[in-house]
Amino acid sequence: MKFLVDAQFAQENLLTEMEKLRVEIDFLDPANPKRLMPRLRSFFAKAGLEDEEVAIWRGILTRPGSRGRSSFCGMP
Repeated sequence: MKFLVDAQFAQENLLTEMEKLRVEIDFLDPANPKRLMPRLRSFFAKAGLEDEEVAIWRGILTRPGSRGRSSFCGMP
């Protein structure tokens, strides 16, 4: 059961980071978010991501140097 909780936490953390990125690149207006984030949450819930898949998405979100820090998701 702990594994499921950890996986859900990792996935939710990933979605939070994705939301921040979408706001930063002006893809998501936080004042008028519509249904983007609930749809993405549903999409990832259906996918049932494993830890390695969450890591892949984190890697995709990693943007060295673009924000004055080494990565977007707290990875080295």
